[in-house]
Amino acid sequence: MPIVISGPGIRQDKVEHYDEISCAEGAINRIKGREFVWTLIDYLEVVPK
Repeated sequence: MPIVISGPGIRQDKVEHYDEISCAEGAINRIKGREFVWTLIDYLEVVPK
């Protein structure tokens, strides 16, 4: 499933179209649900490091 994470401090990749094929080539690439949740939590900075 294609996803987008956008905001200040989020690095950009070269994906120009929002579809499954294009997003598979993006920076997030293919990750499992659990990995996505922890990636999102990291970007939100809700857990102290």
